[in-house]
Amino acid sequence: LQGLEYLHQRGIIHLDIKPPNVLVSAPAHEGGVPQARILDFGVADEIGKFDKKGLIAGTFPYMAPEVVRGEHIDGRADLYSLGMMFFEVFKRPSPAPTALPEDEPDGGGGTVAADASDLTPSTEALIQETLNRTAPVPSDFQDDVPDSFREVLITLLDPNPRRRFWSANDVLRRLNARVGPRFRLEPGRLRIPDKATAVLSGRTEEFKEVVAWMDEFQRTNATLFSGVIEGRAQSGKSAVLEEFRRWA
Repeated sequence: LQGLEYLHQRGIIHLDIKPPNVLVSAPAHEGGVPQARILDFGVADEIGKFDKKGLIAGTFPYMAPEVVRGEHIDGRADLYSLGMMFFEVFKRPSPAPTALPEDEPDGGGGTVAADASDLTPSTEALIQETLNRTAPVPSDFQDDVPDSFREVLITLLDPNPRRRFWSANDVLRRLNARVGPRFRLEPGRLRIPDKATAVLSGRTEEFKEVVAWMDEFQRTNATLFSGVIEGRAQSGKSAVLEEFRRWA
């Protein structure tokens, strides 16, 4: 989660989070904890650019529904993939998921990176399976999985990205709230899109202040976010709000 937060804060989405791409190494010292590292950035891309290419990328069944729907893709797609990894570990035993035949171009269940208009029948079947998948329910988990962790995974695997956690740090906050402050949050890093320079015309500091409001909103788990921006006519209020809308 910390690794994903680091990537997403820098505008990068991995797009292929799955067990073979997460390396867990032994603790560096006695009494330490294992370290997880993210591998294989072969299909990674910049947030905001990938969804304009008309492609699908990733591995079934870890691919988020919005990827195959051709919608806007951001870090929440990686969080869905991570949630699917955990769900495979903690779900009740069930029949094996659909797999691509070995004669498919991607080698059978491997990474897909293809134009959405140029898909094999088997890939199209897996796309439909992804689109029809619903979030798990508590009874889908093994009996010894804590309710708090079931809640986190159910949220991560919501087909609608707007109902998922906003960021990997949000997942860590939820876990810390349920089990105590065990997990370190990745330090925040403000990322202003390149096009903001011209749009904001010297209003970068005001934009940072609005982003700080949103950060406080996320930390408090509030359900309502409101604020007032005041200024003279033509002073840049609308530009700040428009840039915030794109950033959010």
